[in-house]
Amino acid sequence: MGSETKAVSEGKGHRGPPRGPRTKTCDSCRNKKQACDRKRPCCGQCKKGQVACVYSDQKNIIAQLNDTVNELEARLRQQEIRRLMGAALQPRTAVHINNLEFNVAESRAFCIRHRTRLALCFSPARLAALEAGDLSVVDPRLLYAGRLVASILESGRRDIDPSLRPTLQSIDTQFDNEDPTTALQMSQMLSKFAHYTFDMSGAREHILKAYHIAVKWNRNMIPSSQSPDMNPRWEEDLGVFAQLLYTDQARHLEPDTPRILPDYLYDELEMIPPLYPLLGMDSYVLAVQAVAMLRFRQAYALAEKWEAGSCCLHSSDRRCEARADLLRKITTELAYLKTRMEQARNAPHCREVIHALLGPLFRLLGASLKIHAVSATVDTQEWGELVNAALKIAGMTRTLREEDLYLLCPVTMYVWAQCSAILKDEMRRNLSGRDIGDIESALDVFKRNAIAMHKELPGFRLIGHMEPYIS
Repeated sequence: MGSETKAVSEGKGHRGPPRGPRTKTCDSCRNKKQACDRKRPCCGQCKKGQVACVYSDQKNIIAQLNDTVNELEARLRQQEIRRLMGAALQPRTAVHINNLEFNVAESRAFCIRHRTRLALCFSPARLAALEAGDLSVVDPRLLYAGRLVASILESGRRDIDPSLRPTLQSIDTQFDNEDPTTALQMSQMLSKFAHYTFDMSGAREHILKAYHIAVKWNRNMIPSSQSPDMNPRWEEDLGVFAQLLYTDQARHLEPDTPRILPDYLYDELEMIPPLYPLLGMDSYVLAVQAVAMLRFRQAYALAEKWEAGSCCLHSSDRRCEARADLLRKITTELAYLKTRMEQARNAPHCREVIHALLGPLFRLLGASLKIHAVSATVDTQEWGELVNAALKIAGMTRTLREEDLYLLCPVTMYVWAQCSAILKDEMRRNLSGRDIGDIESALDVFKRNAIAMHKELPGFRLIGHMEPYIS
């Protein structure tokens, strides 16, 4: 007994390595309760019957491999999110730039409050973290530049510190080889700053630089991936491109002036309205500003061709279809804009958001008026609707305060001039039957607001469009 125990303990009584699990019968043979030779990948019975031969353990292996792949992809996405969101940055309470120290926390609060005016768009995740006080999710230099720009815009742009431009330029060059989204945000913010300080060549320079960054890093307005999760900051990229397109169009407000950015970006801009429901409020504000400016220019270009006699409204089916298509787009976008304005009333810092949406509202209404005005000259009923629309815009304008005018897009002056021309014509023709007192009151509203806006934004020299209606 002792010798047997010793033999076993030394391994001499072991019959060999332990057997693994028995090879299982394939699912088809097991269900039919028939003998299976267990050959793989296809057993004899399944081969003879020409049916799929599947082993349950094989399915488990495939499922495990799929789970592993999904887990690895999720980990890669998380790493990309951390990289893009700057998680590696360490929170800092103060930063030195050009030997000047500034408080990051104060700049954070300032940029959150004024991000609409700065055209800074943060993804929902980054904005939530920033509002919670997390200073690691955004580069502090961007916050500092945003505070400088917003301070100048807020002060009326009359007393610009000579050292400001070199300081901003110094910050701008530091982003060239870093996070592309932050570099794009910095360039578009500086293009906006240059535009609103009447430095049109500077605005052009920064627009071109932003486009160079986009090409270098292969950034697009529309996400290339079907899943936005693969690029957690795609809304930020969209916001940057939308603001650049807006500034590109606003540099020269006449429809026939050349644009800097290539046509394919404007083609992508046409694809944005169906994505509106997917956008947060920040990215929607920037997107609708660019789209509304595009609609305004399209309406003027279309109307000019008709007025020049290059197309006939009644005989050219193609031109009529283009007119109907543009009106349909404008009507749909106006309805959705009003919905988002109602949502904005309950949002933080709602005043700035609502004022930012007033500009697109005026531009879309102006585009609609311009298109309707072409046929209204020969259609009495449509003319009456046109006069009512002009009076409605006058009612909206009457609610503005003088300090609100500074926040409006200067293109609003074009809309007021257009409404004034319609109402002046109505006073002469009296086709709609509206009370002459209402028309004179509306003309006075446009006149007073145009003069006040010119005082706030003299560098844009838009008052000339209203001169026929001011005297």
